[in-house]
Amino acid sequence: VDVRDVAEAHVAAIEKGTGWGKRFLLIGGSPHNTEIARCVKAALPDELKSQVATRVNETLPPPMMGAPPPHPVLYDASPSEQLLGIRYHSVEEMIGASVSTMLENGFQSTEQYKSSTL
Repeated sequence: VDVRDVAEAHVAAIEKGTGWGKRFLLIGGSPHNTEIARCVKAALPDELKSQVATRVNETLPPPMMGAPPPHPVLYDASPSEQLLGIRYHSVEEMIGASVSTMLENGFQSTEQYKSSTL
């Protein structure tokens, strides 16, 4: 879920008063890694598109919830949409905003990412 949707849900629960004492699934989507890669590639400038993987590595672990790809993860987030009145950002919007922010902050390559070990 997009962080903007989480913030909107919290504000809507307070302003509308319909969410008190209730729990809501805030799930804007459940994309497969191939869809994420497609969205990243679409959001990048042409000179960086070649850095995006074109297929999923078979050694990636299975999803944490739900059936393995290509089967969809089934969930019902409609109560949050109906009672709180929120509209979730699409996967394309979420990833596009993330890519845009990373580019604005100078992130141009995976070589710049430094993993920290605990």
